Amino acid sequence: MTCDPLFFPSPGSAEYSFHELVVVSPFLSGSLIDYWNQPAHSLTDTTRTLITRKSELAKITNAQSSRFQVYTLKDDVVDGEDAVSDENVDKQKQDIHAKLYLRRKYGDVDLYLGSMNATYSAVNHNVEMMIRLRTKNRYYNGERLLRDLFGGNADNPQNPFELSSVTDTLPDVQQEQADRLEQLVKAICRLPMRASVIPQGDRYTISLSIDSPLPDGILHITPLRRDNLLPLEQKMRFPQLELLQLSEFYRLRVTEGDQMLERILVVPTAGIPEERENAVVNSIVRDKKTFVAYVAFVLGDSNILSLLEDHALKGSTAWRSTSEEVPALYEKMLKIALEEPERMTEIGKLLRMITENSIVPDEFRELYAVFKKALNLKE
Repeated sequence: MTCDPLFFPSPGSAEYSFHELVVVSPFLSGSLIDYWNQPAHSLTDTTRTLITRKSELAKITNAQSSRFQVYTLKDDVVDGEDAVSDENVDKQKQDIHAKLYLRRKYGDVDLYLGSMNATYSAVNHNVEMMIRLRTKNRYYNGERLLRDLFGGNADNPQNPFELSSVTDTLPDVQQEQADRLEQLVKAICRLPMRASVIPQGDRYTISLSIDSPLPDGILHITPLRRDNLLPLEQKMRFPQLELLQLSEFYRLRVTEGDQMLERILVVPTAGIPEERENAVVNSIVRDKKTFVAYVAFVLGDSNILSLLEDHALKGSTAWRSTSEEVPALYEKMLKIALEEPERMTEIGKLLRMITENSIVPDEFRELYAVFKKALNLKE
């Protein structure tokens, strides 16, 4: 999207001028708002509207937004769960999340929808996706968009938004600190990182390499299933790892002052032993009950629905023993055999991974053998 002058700063560009501009974004950067605020981009009777979170107003000055009508959600909407939730329920604030931009120039209207906030980082650094919809002023424009959002005129009592003032206040130090940590994490994610596994007896060492300079900051990293973090360096090693501690997932921690942020990174890691997958399965599937639950999860219409179903069954008395659960699996297997027979091979792979024979119920092995023969499965 950075090739579009709406987002890519080109001050005074005639291509960028507009009659209407509506910006809806939960997060802001003063420099971008200032860019849209410049009078050189205005045409006759130009209107500018900004809808954002109240907490973001401290990031822009009155001068940067002087030509905007600025709206934020009313406190009653943001704190709405207080009125409808039980006292013992965790309440969440409801605030703006949508990212939407509308620009009208003469009779042409562009509407942008997607993931990009009105921030410098989103425009210049992040990978974002935006869809541009084009129409004509007679069909849709900024005025109609605002009426849809406000439920009528701006002074409508049912309007969830209220006109807000931008005043030059001291910056929120904690918020700025949190923003810097987020940007630091993103900078690290863009680094060319690679890792490899080195066997050492019954243990392993991971060698991690970063092929470019590190950003400044207090940075620590470790394989996901390893507890102690080490300072991030361009060349580093994690020794004495067990087989189950090997993966492509790494825990990153960035720190500034009294704030700390952790994220999970995926780093291409070569040399992970093939038997690790078997070890993971055997560490999870330890008894018949777990085996049946795992198979039900694999055969579910979707992983999320299967997980919810599993939780529901744990809280019921419908399945009291493994012998009662296998018929329920039969129904799932029959459905999969008819609709997606290729998925049955996942069960065969699971059976080969489990090293402890007593975990798999005998009746299930017999059941799978029937399906394998009927479907002519090759393994």
